[in-house]
Amino acid sequence: MERAPDDHKEVSEAERKSLEDEARPLLERVEKERVGGGESLLRITGNLAQGIQGPLMIDPARYTPRMHELATINIKALKTYFALLDDFPDFAEVERTPGRSFFDLYHEISDPRVLVAEYERRLRA
Repeated sequence: MERAPDDHKEVSEAERKSLEDEARPLLERVEKERVGGGESLLRITGNLAQGIQGPLMIDPARYTPRMHELATINIKALKTYFALLDDFPDFAEVERTPGRSFFDLYHEISDPRVLVAEYERRLRA
């Protein structure tokens, strides 16, 4: 079971900058992938990008360990999704086709992190 972050502990400026640096190329790729993307690609990348950008846009004085953790979790899920696109060309082709989705699960699973985990489970089985 995951341990809850200590919201009384501050996230250092270096930790936040490191997270921003890690997020930057992923968010750039989101912008490229979304052009002409399929339905689940648009939903997954859009929601995960928002889950990364939202916490990082918070004023540093109000930025909490929980926000840092959520951005980190979304970065991990986005990296996993991009790895699936890179590792499975047939999957990528369908995911990048407007109006299409390789697995029609995004109507059943609303959390993009859970959806990516399920995609990974099915593809890597």
